[in-house]
Amino acid sequence: DIENLKPLFNSALLRMAPEPKEDGGIFLVGGKRQRPQCGHVVRKAPGRIKDGNHIPIESIEENDFVMIVGGGTEIDTGIDSWNVIDASYICGKMPFASEREIYELEPFDDWMVMKMEEPPQETKAGLLLNTRLSGQTTLAVVVKAGPGIKDPMSGELKPNEFVAGDRVMFRNENLNIFHGPEQGEKYLLLRQKDVVCKVQE
Repeated sequence: DIENLKPLFNSALLRMAPEPKEDGGIFLVGGKRQRPQCGHVVRKAPGRIKDGNHIPIESIEENDFVMIVGGGTEIDTGIDSWNVIDASYICGKMPFASEREIYELEPFDDWMVMKMEEPPQETKAGLLLNTRLSGQTTLAVVVKAGPGIKDPMSGELKPNEFVAGDRVMFRNENLNIFHGPEQGEKYLLLRQKDVVCKVQE
């Protein structure tokens, strides 16, 4: 029985949600569609082992409805789809399983939900930006930001450097694009390390 599997170390067992029927969803740059990556936490492992002790997974609890990025070990029984995945690939929690809009996500760790914008062609001083560079980077506004990550040695929280409302630039490479309900709305998930710079107003 899949539901009775006991995940090990820092992993969790998820019952994956079926693909939503509404329009929109998750797309990779280039237009390739990929299935939604959301599911309910059925069971979580004791956590990583450090100095002979387990460090528990604090971000999730059983029955949470979460979003994942990355692979994991997928199991399809023909009735339900399951995934055993490391908790580091669980990027946040959705408040309601029936509403799977990206901007509803409550990000974990240093994950951030961002709304994409068109990058400016020139600065306020009138200087033209390098078109080659503008094609490599993308502009976005932080909608929600996770609290930060814990130092692996001290266990102290390192707060996220960015907060809601910050405008940032990031590399336009291998992005997962989430289309919002309004025409042309595009959101994405990034980690703090993926940001190139903060745009000063």
